[in-house]
This record gives sequence, C-alpha cells and structure tokens, in this order.
Amino acid sequence: MDVYRDTAGAYGTAQYVLRKDYGHSSNVFLPTFIPYLATSLLRNGYQIKVLDGQAERLTLASFVDWVEREAPAAVIAMLSLPSIWGDCDILAGIKRALPKTKLVAIGPVCAPLAREILEKSGVDLLVKGEYPFYHTAILMFLKHLEESSIHPDLEIPGAIFSYRSKSQSDIVDIPSPKGHTDGSLNDLDLEVYHRLPISKYKIEAMGLRGERTNYFPILGGKGCPYCCAYCPYPLGYGTRLVLKSPTRIVEEMHFLRENFGVKAFIFRDQLFTASSSRVNSICDLITEKGLDVGWLVEARIDEVSPPMLRKMREAGCVRIQYGVETGDAALLEKIGKPGLVIKTIREGFENTVREGIFAVAFILLGLPGETRAAIRKTFELVMRLDCDNILCSVVTPYPGTELFAMAGEKQLILTYDWRKYTSRHIVMRTDELSGKELARMRAMFMMSFRAKQLVRMLRNAGSRDGATLSWRGASYRLRMAWEHVCGKRA
Repeated sequence: MDVYRDTAGAYGTAQYVLRKDYGHSSNVFLPTFIPYLATSLLRNGYQIKVLDGQAERLTLASFVDWVEREAPAAVIAMLSLPSIWGDCDILAGIKRALPKTKLVAIGPVCAPLAREILEKSGVDLLVKGEYPFYHTAILMFLKHLEESSIHPDLEIPGAIFSYRSKSQSDIVDIPSPKGHTDGSLNDLDLEVYHRLPISKYKIEAMGLRGERTNYFPILGGKGCPYCCAYCPYPLGYGTRLVLKSPTRIVEEMHFLRENFGVKAFIFRDQLFTASSSRVNSICDLITEKGLDVGWLVEARIDEVSPPMLRKMREAGCVRIQYGVETGDAALLEKIGKPGLVIKTIREGFENTVREGIFAVAFILLGLPGETRAAIRKTFELVMRLDCDNILCSVVTPYPGTELFAMAGEKQLILTYDWRKYTSRHIVMRTDELSGKELARMRAMFMMSFRAKQLVRMLRNAGSRDGATLSWRGASYRLRMAWEHVCGKRA
C-alpha cells in the first residue's frame, strides 16, 4: 500500500500495489503540518529531528531502529485512515523499545477512532485540532510532562488520552475551543525546510504537452465553508477560511526555488480562487519577482473567470483541478456542489482550456441518492466536456463526517475495514446501486474516457508536436500504471 497522508482532508488516501518486498511509491507528499509544528517547537526551545519514513523509503525495522538510537523524549506522528493499524503497530513497536518516550498522534482520524487507537498503539496523547495547527496542545502536553505525569484532571483543549490507575480506567476527551483557529499560516520559519529531505518529496503529474512535472506542496490557505455532506475537508481543515498573505506565499516559493531548486508547486488550498483580488495579488507578485515556476491549484469552477485564468496562466499556472463530482443537475444541487449548475461547468472548462491551462475534472461515483440514470448523466457530461483529464474516485464515508453517520444509519456502508478507505475501493453502496455495480460502472467510465483521450491523441499525431504529445502522454500513463500495479518505479 502506498499512502498519501496529506490528501482527503488529511485523512489520507492509498493505492494498493502488488509488491512482495517492502517499498514506497515515488510520489511522496510532504505532510504540510511538519514545517508549522517544527517552527513552533523550535521557537519554544525544543530540540527536534524530522524523520519521514516514506520520503526516506525506510523499512519498518530501519525506522524503529532510527527512533531507538535517537531515544527522544517524545515522538509526534501523523495517523492516516487507510494505514491506521499499520501506523498503530509502528507506534506500539516504538513504545515497546522506548517505554519512557511519550507518543503523540495527530490527524482528523484521531477523534472518531480515539478508543481503538489508544488501545492498539500505546499512544499517550491524541490531538484533534485543525490541520495543520496542532502545536498548542502539544506544547501544553510537553510542558506538563516537565512538571508531572498524566492524570485525569489534565486540562489540554483538543486532547484525548487514556488514564489508568488501580481504581479506574477511562478515556478523557477535552473539547477544542469552539470556532477557534489555533495559528496563522504566515507564522512559518522558512529555515525549517533545511531540516526536511526536500528533494525526496515528489508529486508527479502530466502537463499540457504530455511532459512529466514534479510538484512540491505549499499551503496558501485552509478551510472550506461549503460543508458538502460527503467531503472530509471541513472536518480536517475547518470551516473558516484562514489565508496566508500573498507576500508570504511568494516569499516561500522564492525560498524553495533558490535553496532547493523547486521549479513547480501544488497549492494544497481547498479554495485557492475564493478571493479574486487575492489571486490577482499572488499573480502580480510572482510576475514582479520574475519567479520562473509552474504551479497547479484546486478550485471551484464557479469562482474562476476568463480574466482570472489569463492572469494565472501568465504567472505560471499550468494546471487546475475542478470538483465536478456529478453530471446530474438535481444531485449536484442536493449533495454534490450546491449552487453550481452544469452550464457553468461546461463554460469553466472551455475557458480554462482556451487559456492553455491543463484542465482536470474530479468525479465522484456513489454519492448518496445516485442512480443508474444519474451516472449516465455524469458519463454524458464528461464525454462532452472539454477537459484534459479526469480523476475518478468513489465516495468514501470518512468517520466523523455527516455522510458516515447517515450511511451507517441507512446501512449503506459495506465494510468498516479502514484499509479499504482509500478513495479507490467501494466501501459504500447507494439505495439503488450495489458495490459491485458501482465498481463495474467506474471501470466502464474510465475505459470510455481513456478511449476518448486516445482518439484525441491520434488526431493530433499528424503534427510533430502532436506526435510528441501523444508519445509523452502514453509513456506517462504506462509508467504510472506500472508503478501503481507493481509498486516499483519504471
């Protein structure tokens, strides 16, 4: 299993592979909480070391050996849903080797699965919080350990821990302050990047002309107020928009370009285009600074306009990924993207492609209430849509979301095996569609779209540029397919 911990609102997604030996995908996301937590710990006088086992491509044994040699006072780890029990096994191994080392786990999965995690991992403290801000609870915990041990009256907002004594054993869950955002995205010491294996973080995607590009993640904003029932982002990142200033964003991009040679960035913002004036400011600063970089974003298609797209393209934007979700207008209004209409989707893609930006459609199959007729409408929309690629996932009822509660109540959930909560496995049916039928329709959907892409490539193959694009696109897809199936870089 290759785990992408920073995706799906920090619940994580995964790709199953057929490798026999231990290994990792060459596509490794930097968990963007790391620079912020490192900044806070260093400013409060703590000595830190960062070890990302995935980026360093460590085996389980070598990872635990490294921690055992360092013998830290505390280990802080991020847990992901698809790999939750493997993550717990690693932490339990560390606790067995270093019983005096305190273990702290973070991530949105910690709250809904607190009891199971505490029982299986040996973790001393779970921190809820809003990604990427977990530092206040962690600092309070570390400060408390300098003075006394864990006790049931411990007051750390947003913390969960178990307490055991001769007379009692219980889990203490302390609420987070309501409406409180614990930090500022501007408060980041860029020098902490020197403590990370920057060159080993690679997020590869295909560009407009079939070229392969590695993108480095950067967080320019967090939070989503739309609260779609199926979406984990509001739970992981919060519902209030928290934005990094345009000046700080461009300073960070310039720092990474100058110090590490990063040439392309992926903005991890849930709503990069929420403010047109802010987008304009970012683009103006990139242009004024002469920053020669490419970048991609995720955006709502009803928030972009031709002037905005033109400005973004001129400042280096090469790819935009839009959440389309479904082609059924009624379903789109009800649960997919309230307020968004099919006409706007078509126009948005036409405008994006016209500006020379690689346009990607996110599609979700298995939305509550989805029928065969609704999926046919999605199929028809995508086949007619002027888009360069699609990313087709299946609806996943993440624990703690409104969808999880609703699907459980209606007995739509097919399995509670968290290893299958990858965004690719069918774990929930609809009232009309079984899991097997959803899987079959997704396979047919993807096959039809790939055939459409192939036809477009063949039409372009008559020209020199078209032939190059066709070969690069085919080569990219074959190589990525090999890696996803075999777990090894071709």
